[in-house]
Amino acid sequence: MPKGSFKISREARGGRDVISLVGPLDAGADAQLNSLIEHAGRICMFDFGGISNITSDGVRAWMLFLREFRVNRQIFLSNCTPGIVAHLNMTQGFAQGATVQSVLAPMRCPKCSDQTGVTVDLASPSVAQNASASCPTCGTKITIPTGYLDFLDAKKTGPS
Repeated sequence: MPKGSFKISREARGGRDVISLVGPLDAGADAQLNSLIEHAGRICMFDFGGISNITSDGVRAWMLFLREFRVNRQIFLSNCTPGIVAHLNMTQGFAQGATVQSVLAPMRCPKCSDQTGVTVDLASPSVAQNASASCPTCGTKITIPTGYLDFLDAKKTGPS
């Protein structure tokens, strides 16, 4: 795969299609996303763990795609990178009713300033809001940044 190109892979797993997105989510993603409309199953899990960045054109492509794709489908989002989480928080309707199952949360140690990323399972949003980890360098308790999971407010994840 050439550097900077968007790629999609789809695999049937456990009664659902797992759709892995890799590379930059930008204007070039629309044709590949739209190809899923006819070929993906009724239960789909989008894995955003491979997204390197997302542009405004990528946000537009994603939202236009999802508006049509979501009809008669159950959609889950997993491994949402900090860039995706930023859009979940600030772009009304970015998830359009999809269930966000997990996010990658950046954490910084208040003691030694070491940075680490932690996958946060959102099966229980109240538990996720209080998720913590130990700093891999000094062992200090670190937590998710304030406001990182604000998108869990139902108003921001509903259809636009």
